[in-house]
Amino acid sequence: MVTLPGNLDPREVEKTLNKMFSPDWLREAAKRVKYVQRERKVDPVILFWILVLGFGVGVQRTIASLRRDYETASVESIVASAFYDRFTEGLVKFLKECLAHGIADLTSCVSLTLSEKLQGFKDLVVNDGGHFVSRLKSGANPKIVSVLRSYRGNAIDLTGKKLKDVLPRLKWEVIDYLVEVEFKASASRTKKPEGDTFEVYRPRNGASKIRETFRLVGTFDEEAQEYHLYITDIMPEQLSAEDTALLYRARWSVELVFKELKRLYHWT
Repeated sequence: MVTLPGNLDPREVEKTLNKMFSPDWLREAAKRVKYVQRERKVDPVILFWILVLGFGVGVQRTIASLRRDYETASVESIVASAFYDRFTEGLVKFLKECLAHGIADLTSCVSLTLSEKLQGFKDLVVNDGGHFVSRLKSGANPKIVSVLRSYRGNAIDLTGKKLKDVLPRLKWEVIDYLVEVEFKASASRTKKPEGDTFEVYRPRNGASKIRETFRLVGTFDEEAQEYHLYITDIMPEQLSAEDTALLYRARWSVELVFKELKRLYHWT
């Protein structure tokens, strides 16, 4: 289960989401994108929350299990074909409408004052304080700065060591370190194009190296007998190592669902 940052009350989060996606708004949005044109047995409000709370958080991974959840929530039985028929391009438009609404609502709460790091930019696309999670490249060999997780027994002193030098000796199911990553500052300003609207950058040979510290998370795959390694700027106070790995894997679950929908409904 993902830990909520700070001192957020789950009940307040639920209240905010219910206000943001009220039943009236959801039904109106479904009609606006023509997902629902007349009253049907499948209610877009219930379907929305089943998808968010079922698939969205990783509880359900099949359309059949979502249908069972829908029947429980609506206290009505529905044949499989009638439920499957609701997974159309119209549903995609409906969910995109919901996503845009949620982003717009959150954006209205963001301060328009730029941080010191952003003062040098002329134009700002997003100012949401976002984070990243990415697979560590196979050729990367960062230096371990500190260990972020306590382990039982005699722990190996890993500070200052290269990851590949110690990885074969590690026996823990989960590893969680701060690591130093080194890369080249490979962009340089070359010219301003006609109209002076933006600046063009190109790679620069012999660029100086930059060192940055990030969090490295690894989960051991028993079947493959190797670690799946992820690099992120999300700290343990915000998200556990297990949930960080789960967050990255969620993207594959989303892709699998759309792959299934494309196969069944011949989407392009």
